[in-house]
Amino acid sequence: MEDTLKRTNDNPLPSWSVGHEKKWERSRDIVESRFFVGPIPLSVTAGVSGNVGFGIKAGFNGQLFIEGDLFSANFSGYALGGIDLLLVEAGIQISMTIIENNFTLASSLGLALAQDSQQPIVTYQASLIDKLDVIKGKFGLFATINGLQWCKTWFIYYPCGTKSTTYNFWFYQTGSLFDKEFTLYSKEGTIEL
Repeated sequence: MEDTLKRTNDNPLPSWSVGHEKKWERSRDIVESRFFVGPIPLSVTAGVSGNVGFGIKAGFNGQLFIEGDLFSANFSGYALGGIDLLLVEAGIQISMTIIENNFTLASSLGLALAQDSQQPIVTYQASLIDKLDVIKGKFGLFATINGLQWCKTWFIYYPCGTKSTTYNFWFYQTGSLFDKEFTLYSKEGTIEL
């Protein structure tokens, strides 16, 4: 579609987009324990997390478009354990994605001129794709540093809470047991005006 309307310096086309996205996330620790092996404090945490959501965007960038995830869902489990010194916690972690599903829409509508004449034509394209990813995992190291959060009033700093910073280093990732993309609907074409 090389003849579709494009933005040029001589005749700039307006460009805009508007979108909405919503996501609900939940995470729950099922096992959480802190214990000592001799003088060494250890902690173990295991749990599940999941999220569902959607996001859609519409706009104009030389052609009208609507795109986004009509539905997305993810369910996973995690476990981590290591040395827990209150201010610093470090150890090994495992994250396992049980299922991840994205139902995606992509569509566009544009105006073009036919190559051999000046007759306008409308070009359109629409596709619905379902991407399913089942059972994959990753293993690595983590370190969480707990400290004070500092606030400033005028020129005076004072402690106003606590903050945690987590660093992750993933050293192994498994492939998916099942990873497929299904095209549920796909159509494109032109209409002469």
